[in-house]
Formats: sequence, C-alpha cells, structure tokens
Amino acid sequence: MWSVAWSPDGKRIASGTGSAGSNGPVNSGNTLRVWDATTGATLLTYIGQGDTQTYALAWSPDSTELASGGDGKVVYVWDAATGKTLLAFHGHTDIIFGLAWSPDGAQIASASADGTARVWRFS
Repeated sequence: MWSVAWSPDGKRIASGTGSAGSNGPVNSGNTLRVWDATTGATLLTYIGQGDTQTYALAWSPDSTELASGGDGKVVYVWDAATGKTLLAFHGHTDIIFGLAWSPDGAQIASASADGTARVWRFS
C-alpha cells in the first residue's frame, strides 16, 4: 500500500496500492479502494488508471470526489460514490507524489518528481 486518505466526512478511507517489479511497475495489484471507516468493508475498487501505482490521494472538501495520482503521471478525479472517472489532468512528466484539494473544491494542486507543482482548475 502506497497511500491512504480519510474522507472529510469521516465515513470512508481510500487506499492506493501497486506492485513494483525490479524494472518498474507491473500490471498486478494496482488498485484504488474505498473502505467503510466503521466496518472496514470494501465499498469500491476503482479501475481505469491502467498500470499505474497510486502514490497520492486527496478527497474533495465535501467528500463527493476523490483525486489520485501516481506513476501514470496523470491526476484523476473520481466520483466517490460510483468510482466513475470524471476528469483526467495530463501535464506532469514524472510520478505524482502529492495532491491537495483547495478548500472551495474548485482546484487540485499536484506535486511531481518532475520538479513541478501544478494547479488544476475545473469549476
């Protein structure tokens, strides 16, 4: 497991996993899951990030969306209730290690091993 984030409403926990081989990422065990914080039950397993490992997670302030990033170099925004990919922000050229959602929910900041931080606006 590479990353974990508690939803602001306190009801769910997201986790990002991935298997790394000696020559980089592999296509097994790469999941983003949402868990019920009370029971520990898996609520959703997100797919759609291809073979990327999830190194960074951030919940929207209202807990309705989840952002993720990793070695796919893309910031994804997911519907936290359905697991549907809502947006994909491309622009980094290396692994994304950090994400933060703005307090108003209109922007996401990402930090990458490419030495850049980016702010993505979508409202």
